[in-house]
Amino acid sequence: MILLKKTLIAIFLLVFSNAVFAQSNPKPFVIPSLQKWEGHIGHFTFNKKGTIRFATQNQHTKKVASILLADFKEMGVHTLKTATGAAQKGDVVFKILPKYDSHLKEEGYYFDVSDVITISANTYRGLFWGSRTLLQLLEQNSLGNIVKGKATDFPKYEVRGFMLDDGRKFFTLDFLKRYVKLLAYYKMGDFQIHLNDNGFHKYFNNNWDSTYSGFRLESETYPNLATKGEFYTKKEFRDFQLMAQDY
Repeated sequence: MILLKKTLIAIFLLVFSNAVFAQSNPKPFVIPSLQKWEGHIGHFTFNKKGTIRFATQNQHTKKVASILLADFKEMGVHTLKTATGAAQKGDVVFKILPKYDSHLKEEGYYFDVSDVITISANTYRGLFWGSRTLLQLLEQNSLGNIVKGKATDFPKYEVRGFMLDDGRKFFTLDFLKRYVKLLAYYKMGDFQIHLNDNGFHKYFNNNWDSTYSGFRLESETYPNLATKGEFYTKKEFRDFQLMAQDY
């Protein structure tokens, strides 16, 4: 009788522990790691013919939805669309919170995965970082399955960035734009571009007069200052800055 009781208790504990384990999906892997995760049961299946939905007449949600749609097209998913209205299974929804949430501040967001993925935040920036989390998760899984659960995410550091020496080595605008997208993918919000500088004069016989100089912006005051063939017009760089602000 004692042996039977012990066996029944062991079976009960095994079943109970398996049930508890089944209730909690592990935290998904993204860079940087999600701050908080509450795992649920099952998986969200991304609908490649689904919809990215945004709040009506909200410029922030509409812009994030449009950028995400363009990102999906770069990944080869051309069947999605953006729209307003009620979400359906497999959709992605962006929401600005009706009341400011002090836990999220300016850059945090909620990432809620059920039959619909809902990304909500106080600001455009928070929504955008949430969209980068979604991109990372989808690129890890060709089937488009994401574990169900809810993340509360926000950056640990306010300044997260990278500096590129464009003065000594010229980079095309197309390269800079791709770099903006790469930095944004990892939720880095500062891109410092070092636009003007001399080369290292020790490589030019220690002669400053013969040392290469890079000046990357056109100048109306000094038209010959910009390095020939290796500079940006004012309009080009303004447009680039506007693109970077979106990302």
